[in-house]
Amino acid sequence: MAKVIYRLWQDNNQDLMILPGSLPLYDGSARNELIYYLGPGWDPVIDRDIDGEGAETKILESKETRFGSVQAARRVARTVFFEQCTIFRDYKTWNTRPRPCKGIIGLSPTWANFLSVLRCA
Repeated sequence: MAKVIYRLWQDNNQDLMILPGSLPLYDGSARNELIYYLGPGWDPVIDRDIDGEGAETKILESKETRFGSVQAARRVARTVFFEQCTIFRDYKTWNTRPRPCKGIIGLSPTWANFLSVLRCA
């Protein structure tokens, strides 16, 4: 976790709390620290779908400037990714409420952008 906190400090992250949506999956050492316990095979998923150079989230954010200005798509994708990992580990905790919102509280006053990203997925 120290690598994650150090990376957030380097990026001058001003979020009030460290939440799944703000975790720096784009940084190799922080990513390795975060996915160490998940097992092999998650790097391609992160690179293609969440936080890689050609990730779907970056493509969406480049098309929609309202998402890109607050990194809404990447933050929502990170939150959903980490939430799904915990669901696979303990399927009894699953419920049908829109849980990704819990991982991005406090990140931006533009709630509508985050909800719009979920609709685009």
